[in-house]
Amino acid sequence: MANTQVGRILSIGQTVNVSKKEKAFLKRELILDASRYDEYTGEKHENYITFSFTQKRCEELNGYQVGELVEVSFIINGRPYEKNGQTKYINDVVGYKIERKGNNGQQGSVQPTAPQAPQPQYGQQYQQPSPLPQYQQQGQFPPQVNTQGQPIDNNLPF
Repeated sequence: MANTQVGRILSIGQTVNVSKKEKAFLKRELILDASRYDEYTGEKHENYITFSFTQKRCEELNGYQVGELVEVSFIINGRPYEKNGQTKYINDVVGYKIERKGNNGQQGSVQPTAPQAPQPQYGQQYQQPSPLPQYQQQGQFPPQVNTQGQPIDNNLPF
């Protein structure tokens, strides 16, 4: 199963040569806003991820714009390095595929609509739907009745 992350594009960097050697090593960064909201409290959990696209994959970011909703497939690479006699580790999130998702932030492209009442055909009479029964107190339910129309006694002894 591939590692994927869905979010909105915050920034797309320029392709840069990060190598000091003769052969170029190209790198391009994509910053994704993958923040989520807690479904119970509505609190935002910020999550901003920087993906590195390298070499030929730098071109995959062409045609994408800030604000688009995308899904990025990636791998995580890690390597050690020495600093002041101590071994430390660095991780890199390397993107290798990007795809558009959803409506890509186009506000108002799909509007939900309320169900419409059926319209009468030519020559037919339109009939008003029967009104719902009104009860004296709001929140009260209608009395339950059996198949003969007699009230049901729900006062059980247990």
